[in-house]
Amino acid sequence: MRKLLIALVFACTASLVAGQDRAVGEVSDAQLFDEIGPTVCDDLITRLDQFSKKLTDSEDAFGTIVVSAGTDEPIRVLRLRPMVFNYLVNESGVNPARFKILRSGPTKQWRISLWLSPNPAFRPEITEPEYDFSLPSGIGPLIAFGEEGHMCPPSGFNNSGEFEELLQANPQARGHIVIKAPSRGEFEKEKLRIKGLLPAINNLRLRFFYVKDDLADLDFLRMWTEYWIVPKKEQ
Repeated sequence: MRKLLIALVFACTASLVAGQDRAVGEVSDAQLFDEIGPTVCDDLITRLDQFSKKLTDSEDAFGTIVVSAGTDEPIRVLRLRPMVFNYLVNESGVNPARFKILRSGPTKQWRISLWLSPNPAFRPEITEPEYDFSLPSGIGPLIAFGEEGHMCPPSGFNNSGEFEELLQANPQARGHIVIKAPSRGEFEKEKLRIKGLLPAINNLRLRFFYVKDDLADLDFLRMWTEYWIVPKKEQ
């Protein structure tokens, strides 16, 4: 009889624990914190700040950021990922291990979806599609990434990985990189650094341009850089 009572108690306890686990699982799925579409810079930054605060206020929370481009501008998705990553890490001080940025398929307009989950195991399942970043024929030189006019990126942005991806998708195109710096020496150091971030691109496809900026010694203007893609001229 004693053994039977112990067995019953153990079974009831196991059942309660299992029930608690199921209940936790039901409420522990990723929650959509915010979804941002075309908006002004200040609004975008404010909402990223709110997301980063929510993420850092909980030491176990995990963030999943899903970015998508409009159907008419696939390059936008290349701009969104480094913009969000660098802002959260460099400006908001979020540990990059606390979030992951994924691409989703094209949408009508660009979009950033901000998800929160209690830990990485409960993050939303997103299958990243293959984007076609090949440029249409007849297009002229265009600025792929820069410090002005493209989602108001703050200081410290690094678009080199995405620029490399864009050049790989357009093997006949060249990359022109404009660097504003306070001196030729600073320009050469930055040029060398960027080359090291583009290992898959032949140096013959790259050209660097120096623009002297007397204000570039200020932190928020330092090493102002533009990345241009220049398609091959059609004969």
